[in-house]
Amino acid sequence: PPRSTLFPYTTLFRSIFSSDGRWIIASVRPKEREIYSLGIWDTKTGEVVRRFPGSFKDEHWIHQLAVTPSGKHLVTCSMDNTIRTWDISNARELKRFDVPVKGTFNSFALSPDGSLALTIEQETKKDWVTQRIDLGGGRFEVRATQMQVPVGDPTLHLWDVRNEKRLDARVLKGAFFSAAFSSNGRQVVIGGRSGQIG
Repeated sequence: PPRSTLFPYTTLFRSIFSSDGRWIIASVRPKEREIYSLGIWDTKTGEVVRRFPGSFKDEHWIHQLAVTPSGKHLVTCSMDNTIRTWDISNARELKRFDVPVKGTFNSFALSPDGSLALTIEQETKKDWVTQRIDLGGGRFEVRATQMQVPVGDPTLHLWDVRNEKRLDARVLKGAFFSAAFSSNGRQVVIGGRSGQIG
């Protein structure tokens, strides 16, 4: 959408095209509000087509979006450890899968036929992290901020979306943040920090 259409939003976190290319579906955070919401924009006019009901708290932002092969449904994966299926035509939530994991999701991928999902789970803890802030002119300061930091190695999970069952789980060595299925759905690729690919 044109920048003017998204002017009230300070964060456009995730966005994808609908299968026919007519719409952009996006996860956005309104200005000065610590919640995320979903909306659909017309690619030609930039106008809002519809908004999805409900919202997600800042710590539960929507991590990934995927459109099913039929083009009729949207699947979302959020940091509250839910995988939700929505009807794109009326923005109604059809199904919610509360994934039984201890950590939070770093990544989510949907297979081409929409039957399988990959998630990368990472356990975290809140800790103090120092950051060096460049003030310009050769000046800088060090600030300490409490943030969620990773603990241990991440776990790759394979899920049966329709039956809400875990099919497999494997511990990964290293920091991995992205996952994708091949076009035939028979292979997966994962990527992480420092150029790691698995």
